[in-house]
Amino acid sequence: MKNPPVLYQFNVFALLLCIALVTSCLEMGDPERQPSDQVLGKWYLVRVEEPVKTVAPPTDSTRIWLEFAGAGGSPEQQTGKAYSVRGENLVNLYAGSAIFNGAEKSGQMTIGSLGSTKRGGPALHTAFDAYYLRLLEKASSYTIKDNTLIIRAQNQEMLLFVR
Repeated sequence: MKNPPVLYQFNVFALLLCIALVTSCLEMGDPERQPSDQVLGKWYLVRVEEPVKTVAPPTDSTRIWLEFAGAGGSPEQQTGKAYSVRGENLVNLYAGSAIFNGAEKSGQMTIGSLGSTKRGGPALHTAFDAYYLRLLEKASSYTIKDNTLIIRAQNQEMLLFVR
């Protein structure tokens, strides 16, 4: 009768080992589809390029910025999970979440609805803020090249950022 507790302990240990192995394999993800940690951090908007025109922010005194931060853990653990995104445009602050599915320095990007403060300001500035946030919410892909972040929106617009 002393063998069943030992057999029981062995079975429990084997089961726990199998569960640990399976869950660690699931969390690893595909290394080819993991976002680069280079996308994390603060970026400053340089301009917006549309298929027919280039749009620069209407002021030089205020820098529009965007910042991506992981929701805990390393970027390798974050692939397909939501990152936080926040920033400041000409008049307001904004925040939301972004999902990256990419490899190294490029890939797909989805930015959800962005919440924004509602501070007043010049009409030209508030119009640009609304335009900028609409483009961010339509983000479909990103590329990092030579310390420049390019976010492409669904209608071929590009937002160019630098560190």
